[in-house]
Amino acid sequence: MMTLPFAEAGYLYVYAFLLPVFLYAEIHYKFRLIPSRYRMQAPEIIADVPSRLEPGKALPVLLLIKDADRWPVQINGVRLGIAGGHGPERSLDITLNEQIRSQWWHRVLYVPRHFEDAGVRLVTVEIEAVIAGKVHRFQADNYRLTQHQPFRVCFAAEPLPLQRHYYTGDLHTHSWYTSDQVEFGAPVTATAELAQAMGHHFLAITDHSYDLDDLPENYLRNDPDLRKWQSFQREVAHWNAQNDFVIIPGEEVSCGNSRGGNVHFLVFNNPRYIPGQGDSGEKWLRYRPDLSIGEVIQRAGNDTLHFAAHPLMPVPFLQRLLLNRDRWQEADFAREGLHGLQVWNGHPAGTVAARDAWVRLLLQGKRALIIAGSDAHGNFARYRQITLPHIGMQEQEHYHLFGSHRTLLYLKEKPALDAVIRALRSGAAAVTSGPFLSLTARTATGEIVPMGGTLPREDVTLEVLAFSTPEFGLLHELRLLRGDLEQGVETEILREYAPAGEMAFRIRLAVAEQEHRHSYYRAEVTGNTAVPIPVQAMTNAIWG
Repeated sequence: MMTLPFAEAGYLYVYAFLLPVFLYAEIHYKFRLIPSRYRMQAPEIIADVPSRLEPGKALPVLLLIKDADRWPVQINGVRLGIAGGHGPERSLDITLNEQIRSQWWHRVLYVPRHFEDAGVRLVTVEIEAVIAGKVHRFQADNYRLTQHQPFRVCFAAEPLPLQRHYYTGDLHTHSWYTSDQVEFGAPVTATAELAQAMGHHFLAITDHSYDLDDLPENYLRNDPDLRKWQSFQREVAHWNAQNDFVIIPGEEVSCGNSRGGNVHFLVFNNPRYIPGQGDSGEKWLRYRPDLSIGEVIQRAGNDTLHFAAHPLMPVPFLQRLLLNRDRWQEADFAREGLHGLQVWNGHPAGTVAARDAWVRLLLQGKRALIIAGSDAHGNFARYRQITLPHIGMQEQEHYHLFGSHRTLLYLKEKPALDAVIRALRSGAAAVTSGPFLSLTARTATGEIVPMGGTLPREDVTLEVLAFSTPEFGLLHELRLLRGDLEQGVETEILREYAPAGEMAFRIRLAVAEQEHRHSYYRAEVTGNTAVPIPVQAMTNAIWG
């Protein structure tokens, strides 16, 4: 049993209560003198599946076991069931008979997709395990306080909406290298496998700086040799050398904003670890940032990319008080070396404010970029969340699921790490919660200028393309906006509504050279206006 001095344990108790925990729940950490409703003398045994399945793909089922080095387990087998939706019910029994005694173990099982499978179907994963000589059967996971319900999976009838030369991925995710007193994530390779089955082509794994410096076998102690960081780098490099699907190695660094508060910073493709423990809760009343935003940028390498992580998500009062957490400020966005903002974080909160902050940067002439990601911490079809340490847990199937918000990337070449980094740096990207959206310019000679590019000194034709599928719903309207850098204002120059039942827009607008000087253009598309954030996709800007 792991314990801390009571004062420090009490602080971590408050800390964990305040944190929004979106990972698989760590159930073994024990605060002294505090009983636990969910603690068990057994390893965590968890199943998960992707929330959607691309046509032609087999369904991957992730089995994950943690802490079997302390509580050995034998997995006898798994019964998989698929029901509901438009297809027939069926089941599949898989025999494993595997003894597990390691801290981490996982297996991805594949269920063939039948041609009848379509729409949202219910997937059950029933596991039979032997722990301490006793046979246990449970569905989805072995947590005490969860509902053990079937997973809802969309067996998509059509691929993700994409055009030729466009690729899609989630640029803010976490893996099992994020692991501490209350939470842990999914394996790196399993995350990539499930992402591929969902129709993605790349992802960024951005584990927390305050977890990457821990001992591999003990998250309560820091490791001067940074073995977790080194292992993470090697694992990602090995995957990328063997697969077409691209994993961007990253880090979510806790650092200080212009007011000295703790904010999070996504750093992609940096070969060196950057420290950041300011809001980790690892030490009693220690919440000063290790580095400022500017110092993080200075420590990063030349081939790195830097994006403000969920910069304007609301911060609860007690997190401000006890963890010194804050939001990104206008002065932080103006930092030299900041490439852009993560405007979507798998949740609608803070999205409009982040979009507006980005537009203000554009109107100042700063070529800031936008990206999107889910901030999924090992959550594919649902997340299990500790709501109050030792007392409560809950489950969600709506927010922070992998791929719920993603980045569309324009690439003329085959996706590879270097090519993906170059495309992101150039801004050849849009962000979406579902539909496809692109903005390009075409010259009289046929030259194409993608998002993030600069218009030549000649007349051009702007082209906006947006389309959806029944999976993501009807489009409502498309807006083309022009930013006047001399006047410092952004105006809507075109708005087009979709005819009833239409799934696509394509508009072309001729722009004379004198019109696009000292300006930029960007596009947005909206869907159902009844939802909290009706904007479903946004492009990066093209510059005049």
